[in-house]
Amino acid sequence: MNYKISFCDACDESIPERDLLQQQTTIQNGRLYCRKCAPPAPRERSSVPGVLVLTVLVSMLGLIGLGYAGFEALGKTDDTLDTHKGLLTEATADLSALAGRHDDAVQQARVAEEKLAALELRQLTDANLIAQHEAELGRKLDEESKAWRASLDQRLEQLEARVTAILGPLQLQNQQSREDLAGQKATLEGLKAEIGIVRELAAVRAAAQPVAPGVESTKSAEAVPTEPAVDEREINAFILKLSDVDPGQRYTAVTELGRFTGPRVVSALEGLLKDPEEYLRVAVVQNLRRLGSKTSLPLILAALRDADPFVRSAAKAAFETMAATRINYDPEATPREREAAVKETEAWWESNKVRVLAGG
Repeated sequence: MNYKISFCDACDESIPERDLLQQQTTIQNGRLYCRKCAPPAPRERSSVPGVLVLTVLVSMLGLIGLGYAGFEALGKTDDTLDTHKGLLTEATADLSALAGRHDDAVQQARVAEEKLAALELRQLTDANLIAQHEAELGRKLDEESKAWRASLDQRLEQLEARVTAILGPLQLQNQQSREDLAGQKATLEGLKAEIGIVRELAAVRAAAQPVAPGVESTKSAEAVPTEPAVDEREINAFILKLSDVDPGQRYTAVTELGRFTGPRVVSALEGLLKDPEEYLRVAVVQNLRRLGSKTSLPLILAALRDADPFVRSAAKAAFETMAATRINYDPEATPREREAAVKETEAWWESNKVRVLAGG
């Protein structure tokens, strides 16, 4: 059914449909008024013609008849109104339900907006944290890089100072060694000349004196100084220098002994593997490697634990060359990693030393 809602033109409130049906509203000059806003009716003249009065009476009688019929119609109208009220109540309930759903939807939308705002805030916060973390990492890397550079520069300066301190005496010793060698060569040349003269004299005397048959000349068997005897004197001199308080003299003796061979030379060099100067220990390992002394391999293996990285590097190269194998050892690794590699190498040596020492 279609419901028509009318409003008062004075107070703008809705006019109940019952008032419209019972004609309890007022229409004046084309405007609709409710009961409380209805303007007073204009007064009519007091003198009313008789015909008009009669007409009014007849009309009143008619209205009375119509009123009875109207009361019956009004009862029916009340029933209709009750029906309409029920429908209106249902419609109001539906509207209330819809309003409740609308409120729930609005609440859910607000919750969703709050969650979205929180998520955006969290994402923004995470992005800020990531940016701060990256900035902190960059700062730490810069600091560590600067520290490493400073440490390397300091170590290079120390190495340069050590090299300078070592090279100066070594250059002087080298010059002195050259002069000594020149003098020794001259002495050797003189000895050779003397030996030649002695041999010539011996040959002349042997030719001048007859020798009985079956008798050998004893003079021809006389001992004559030879070059190996000169080498022994040099070896003895350099071995004595190994105990010199001057590290430069000890270094010269180590490098010079590397020109000779023999157990005495090897034993003398092995004694300097504990020298306080690391460059001397490096020279000792290198000369033992040059001599190919496999009996020195246990000591060279122990040198892998040396505190100086240059000594450890020289020991690794010497061990691999003399044992004819490759070892899993890094001289620049951490102490724990180096110790594990040394133990692994020691286990290999225990299993293969007989073969290596035998030349296999």
